[in-house]
Amino acid sequence: MVADSIPTSERLVEYDGVVISVDGKVMLSRAGIGGLLDVYSITPVAPHPGPLGGTVAFSFSLAKTLTVPKTLSGRARKHGDQPRRFLPRTGSG
Repeated sequence: MVADSIPTSERLVEYDGVVISVDGKVMLSRAGIGGLLDVYSITPVAPHPGPLGGTVAFSFSLAKTLTVPKTLSGRARKHGDQPRRFLPRTGSG
């Protein structure tokens, strides 16, 4: 059940991939068109009823929007020829 919606950097653009870091502090959201990658900061909040039902226990704040070059977006090459992907390291660790 969806508890809340998370605003993206581009309205009316479909985002087709989400990854949350192992420590639960960062979320990446990829737009399938336009090569956009939104980076969110995740912080726990006191649990409360969400506007769309369910319970909200975390806050997602858009920290930065990156433009991913076509060669790194996974659409420019065949599966076997894709380059290795590296994501920027965040935080002090």
